Amino acid sequence: MSATAGEKQLRSLQGRERRWLLGVGDEGRTAQTARVLGCSPLVARVLVARGHDVSSARRFIAAPGEPSVGELDGTGAAAERIEHAIAREELVLIHGDYDVDGITSAAILSHTLRLLGARTEVFLPNRILDGYGVSKRAIERAAGAGARLFITADCGSSSAELLGQLAGSGCDFIVTDHHIQEAPIDGAVAVLNPVRPGSTYPDHDLAAVGVAYKLAVHLLRRAGRDVPAMLHAIAAVGTVADVAPLRGENRDIVKRGLQAFPVCGNPGLLGLLQKASIDPRRVRAWNLAFQIGPRINAAGRMDDPSKAFAIFFETNPEKLRLLLDEIEELNKRRQRAEERITSEALVAVTPGVAAITVAGAQWDRGVIGIVASRLVDRFSKPALMISLEGQIGYGSARSVPGLNLVEVLKECSRDLLTFGGHEQAAGFTLRSEEVPSFAEHVDAAVRRRGEPPPPQIRLDSVLRPEEMIFESAEELSDLEPFGQGNPEPMFLLENARLTEPARRMGSNHLLLRLDVGGRRIPAVAWRKGEWMGSLVVGRPMMCAGRLQINEYRGLKELRFQIEDFSDAV
Repeated sequence: MSATAGEKQLRSLQGRERRWLLGVGDEGRTAQTARVLGCSPLVARVLVARGHDVSSARRFIAAPGEPSVGELDGTGAAAERIEHAIAREELVLIHGDYDVDGITSAAILSHTLRLLGARTEVFLPNRILDGYGVSKRAIERAAGAGARLFITADCGSSSAELLGQLAGSGCDFIVTDHHIQEAPIDGAVAVLNPVRPGSTYPDHDLAAVGVAYKLAVHLLRRAGRDVPAMLHAIAAVGTVADVAPLRGENRDIVKRGLQAFPVCGNPGLLGLLQKASIDPRRVRAWNLAFQIGPRINAAGRMDDPSKAFAIFFETNPEKLRLLLDEIEELNKRRQRAEERITSEALVAVTPGVAAITVAGAQWDRGVIGIVASRLVDRFSKPALMISLEGQIGYGSARSVPGLNLVEVLKECSRDLLTFGGHEQAAGFTLRSEEVPSFAEHVDAAVRRRGEPPPPQIRLDSVLRPEEMIFESAEELSDLEPFGQGNPEPMFLLENARLTEPARRMGSNHLLLRLDVGGRRIPAVAWRKGEWMGSLVVGRPMMCAGRLQINEYRGLKELRFQIEDFSDAV
């Protein structure tokens, strides 16, 4: 495959082809952007590389305004029914989910309804006992408790039949979700979902917590109440942790939420920040994605999501301390399980396959999806992880760009008991004895689709030696929050050289020192321990990575986080 103009196609030190894409910038537009916005040429090059003109760039870096007043279809009907429940003191049952999006969605709705005087109960499903979607146990609980209103948060779109059973107990229901609706949901008071059939809402990127947040803001405004800073902060956590694209409304939700942390006043949120050694005044999207989100998720992955939910509501200092300690231990258990299962999976990978399928006895179901993602990152192949639990295997799959997992699983459905998901991530179950034939059938199905394109690294700009300074990294933060849909800027270092041998940090990370055009900078390469033997002191290299400021115990260090290497050309 030949590289086109403006692209660099190189072989990474991982021994596989990765295409580095470096666009040719418009120098005139870059100069105009820098002049009008008063930003550095480096920031202007990034903005132009991402398709911004001066007008859109100005909007992009502007401070967020008030929450959008645009209503999702059904918001008015949902608000009226909730107000009716409050006025009549009816019990409202809120059904969340076991991941961060579902936990934070339920927390926002519960906080808001309590603030408005509602009687509420919350049900969070257990990953093992209940599985995905609305739980039958929750339907039974609503009937037993005499609930008259049932509100879903991050679920419901695939549970029309179960929700229909609520009518028999005289319970109305409202769906708030962001997943694809699989069938008409008859009898709902309202279905708030930006991607439901017939929706006229323009922003389809909202996470479920964004849907819950918009309903909460609408309810509070109708009641003449201010929106507590805590709700802004919780909405940011859920949006980032669910890997929702950080553009449009999501970008505003997260920017607003990051600003709210210092004044959120929620002991649980502040306690989570403290456990992760994060200053509330300096919270970034990265902290939410890699430090706060995993801690909240650990409860649902390893135990009971209600323990994470309780953090947002506990006011007793001693009880909160115990809760936070328990969440911290669950997260450490999750990390240990992830490392152990990753090691076992790597040993089990069959060389030369088109799709990686590995199985192990009693692997934690809450972790195998993470490990599948790691295998995809390492091998650039779809990965299917299976936990063997007696006669049944529980699987989690992740794909590469351009390969639809659900279509592959459909072709192999004769081996499966159940399956579902979307193009890039899916879950399935099968009989343990079927695993070998299933692995063969998946491999054949992937091969029939041809060789997937090599993974890409999109580079925003060359980083010049004189731009490798604190001021550059600080100004790049104006482009935050970074995440899905707005990745942290990726730069090309040309003719970088190691000044000393690379050192290991932990089990699989590398610490390096680089010289680029006479300017020296420390560097880190996460999960790249296998590169150790390929790095040669003094040899010119090209590096793809990010310019960052690392803060630790009050000290700041400028560093380059390396994503990939190649020999200089």
